[in-house]
Amino acid sequence: MRSVWVWVAPLLLAAGICGGFAQMLANGGELDGRRILSAATVRLMTTNKLQGRLLSGKFGIGEHVMRPGFGYGFNCAVVFDPALAALPVGKGTFFWDGAAGTWFWVDPTNDVVFVGMIQRMLDPDNHSLEYKSQAAVYGALVDPSR
Repeated sequence: MRSVWVWVAPLLLAAGICGGFAQMLANGGELDGRRILSAATVRLMTTNKLQGRLLSGKFGIGEHVMRPGFGYGFNCAVVFDPALAALPVGKGTFFWDGAAGTWFWVDPTNDVVFVGMIQRMLDPDNHSLEYKSQAAVYGALVDPSR
């Protein structure tokens, strides 16, 4: 059984670190009563910085296509108009994802912080799992329209 923990323990540690980071961003830069980042820094990271001409559906980052309602801040993808972006998330949702299939998203409108952890390096299905997890979570919310 020890050999299983050699593989599982780092993933659990990474999930805790990623979850703490996402929660810190959700809290506007604070975690466990301590300020880690300024609120202004978090706003820069989680507010769309792309000009309208780049939100045409012709540009992307990885599998994510920049389009009306869906842009990028300094480090995070940002959903600033969910209806235009055709996503079930709340306004102001931001997320980050990694090459091996790890991701998190924060939805300040619905008070949701989600962390997904898989290990499939550069698998083309990684992004669809991210969106499928959003559909599952929002399908389970009592009032996802907030």
